[in-house]
Amino acid sequence: MHKSDYLAQVEALRASPELRARVAAHLRREQRTPHARLRRGALDFDLGERAVYWQDKPLKLTRGEYAICEYLAMHPGQTFSKEQLYEAAFGYDGEADASAVTEHIKNIRAKLRPAGESPIETVWGVGYKWKNG
Repeated sequence: MHKSDYLAQVEALRASPELRARVAAHLRREQRTPHARLRRGALDFDLGERAVYWQDKPLKLTRGEYAICEYLAMHPGQTFSKEQLYEAAFGYDGEADASAVTEHIKNIRAKLRPAGESPIETVWGVGYKWKNG
């Protein structure tokens, strides 16, 4: 093949409606908001920044506390066992066990209390859930 043959193929691709549509779709995706936000009551989650705000002030949560809090907030009303929350926050290769979730929940509640929020509900014998509403 001669290099002019390659140029002809490139020109044919440029004229392709399918290629134009794919490129346009990729460009639209790149223009999305980089930080999606989730609002639950008075709490505002910045999912890209991995931070929780109350009255525009960041709450100081550890990585594990944030992961548990975000997971529950993204599934309001759904009950999760300690094992499910541990897996969601730390993965299969976490170094602790599911009982660490109890300690994290206690710390989250203590940090949300000054904000007047108590969104995490204990479902006895099952686990925890984010209250609806």
